[in-house]
Amino acid sequence: MPVPPKALTPAEVLIDAFIKDKHLPPTCRTDLLGRFRDLLGVVEESVGWDLMEKTLMDDSDQGMSHLRQPDRILVPFELASAAFGANPTMKARGVLRQKVGQEVYDLTFKAWGATLENLPHGKLRPGVPPKTDDDERVALEKPTKKVDDGKAAGPFSSSYRGTDQERALSIAALIKSLGTAPVAAMARNSGRDLAGRPMQRRA
Repeated sequence: MPVPPKALTPAEVLIDAFIKDKHLPPTCRTDLLGRFRDLLGVVEESVGWDLMEKTLMDDSDQGMSHLRQPDRILVPFELASAAFGANPTMKARGVLRQKVGQEVYDLTFKAWGATLENLPHGKLRPGVPPKTDDDERVALEKPTKKVDDGKAAGPFSSSYRGTDQERALSIAALIKSLGTAPVAAMARNSGRDLAGRPMQRRA
């Protein structure tokens, strides 16, 4: 009989969200857990987030600035593609630079083989996505999979178009992430029970 996956602790959930927000590679998770696991269990989320952020920016021996070096940062694929891919624009390049910083931007620019040269019709010359596994300095996040709008609406929405099984799995994932009480409140606000069924109106 397969062993069910272990539920994440609040500290692990917060650290995973922090890694995603800062575009850090998954390998940073072990370092952050080792430093902050116990602390995050006794302080408010906002305090824990602030402490991790300050430690990430600390260049001293007590800090963890090494985790944010250019070769450790994941570049959002969609932003890089918009800036250097098939139809690059200067606006998209500005967005990417603001998101990842000048140093990482320069490395990504080089990795895509981008140029400032214009084609005859005035558009920027397209670059080529790097082979992520072979690149030593810049790593790209995987492209985001498009989600069916009906499923993106949420399992308690009247416009949800997934199957009953998909709805149940989605609700289970929410409960695992947020806890039963908040999810039950979401269901009530949508006029449904915790199983996603429409609630019967009282006469």
